[in-house]
Amino acid sequence: MRTASMLPLLALLGCPPADDSGDPSDTAPRDTAPQDTGPEDTGPHDTGDTTACVPNGDGRIEWSEFVADPALGIRAIYTVNTPGSTVSVPPVGGQDQGDGSFTWDFSAIDSGSDTQWTIELGLPQDAWFAAHFPTASYTVALDASAQILGVYRVNDATEQLELLGLATADQAAGDVLVYAQPVVVFDFPLAVGDSWQNQQVQADGQWEGEDYPADFGWHGTVTLHHSYDFEVDRAGDLEAPLGGFEVLRLRADQRMEAVNSFYGSFAEESMISYFYVAECAGLVARVRSTPDERDPDFDQASEYLRLGF
Repeated sequence: MRTASMLPLLALLGCPPADDSGDPSDTAPRDTAPQDTGPEDTGPHDTGDTTACVPNGDGRIEWSEFVADPALGIRAIYTVNTPGSTVSVPPVGGQDQGDGSFTWDFSAIDSGSDTQWTIELGLPQDAWFAAHFPTASYTVALDASAQILGVYRVNDATEQLELLGLATADQAAGDVLVYAQPVVVFDFPLAVGDSWQNQQVQADGQWEGEDYPADFGWHGTVTLHHSYDFEVDRAGDLEAPLGGFEVLRLRADQRMEAVNSFYGSFAEESMISYFYVAECAGLVARVRSTPDERDPDFDQASEYLRLGF
């Protein structure tokens, strides 16, 4: 079963469009001088939208500091290791500053293993699988291979970002999974100590050519179940290739299971991911473990993603 990339990219929070030169525009890192487009200029204003997102440094990420509208042409440029590779990473836990905060230095770029990835939000109504997700707000690739897309809904009523399911980018592959209930991936506001869970969410549809639920008669029915546990567990300063940001660290534990109606779970894969997010600037870094990692302080990663290049 193709599972290693199933944990979705948790949106581009507030990242405005990149300019034609390929440099991320208008979202300044911490301590950037005003002439270099400071926080007062943050926002997707060059697309005609007059709404500005101004970070206030209060250690929380509010719903108002979240922007995810594909109509704005939102995209951002990241440094990431080559898809399918495993790389050594700096301490994912960061350096304890003794005051409850942490620092992370993810600024180094390895010319031998790193590549550039431009991430952008897609319009769900343009996708081949649109009929499966009539309430979707946008789609985005799960990793730099861009083979699998996460399908999301921005829920203004509950101030939550919800994952509705997964689909292959290529219609020829024809794989699509729809969750029986939306998976909450961001529950605003975000602050250290917040946690939420999505347990045993059934995923129905087709994956790798197999239909689910799969009825094997006397041998039982096989269903797919995905579980996600989220916790905002640390805060501090992170250095990315683009510059420095005040971030929250969101830990995500994902478990994927194939369950037989007679025999129970018979195949399982798990993964730990850390998302480092900032007010308005959004996803600054993501570090994803190798499959079935048990050590929360792992130093080998299947993905090492950082803002800027």
